Amino acid sequence: KFLESRLGGILDFWGDNVVHFSLFLCLGIGQARQWGQDRYLLLGVIAALSAALSAYCIFRYSQDKNSQTGPFFQGLKGLAQKGKSSWLASIEHTLSQRDFIYLLPLLAFASKLHFFLWASAVGTPLFLLSFVYLYPRCLRAH
Repeated sequence: KFLESRLGGILDFWGDNVVHFSLFLCLGIGQARQWGQDRYLLLGVIAALSAALSAYCIFRYSQDKNSQTGPFFQGLKGLAQKGKSSWLASIEHTLSQRDFIYLLPLLAFASKLHFFLWASAVGTPLFLLSFVYLYPRCLRAH
């Protein structure tokens, strides 16, 4: 029913994003150790930092658009409705759902986590750049 308090929503949002940051960073460390190649560590750092900056931007977006009641974050549908590159906002909304986590056990079983790491190191900065394009106020001081 999405019956959450504002504080509960904020804790849930940041808890999820700490997990994503840690996941990308630890995958980079693990893949670097497994394959003996530092580039995987760099990919993990890029994905983790981009995820953290994206979380910050989405938090700022949510603070500007929401009142003090109701679910804290319901996706990026509002950007699509404003008419600013609605196709890009629709893609952003879909990607912000972050259902990628279900893919990880399959990739781990197949020893292909490095593919996910490459995709994350490209995808998270692109997500961040497109979000900043759609909502440039997220990086400005209040």
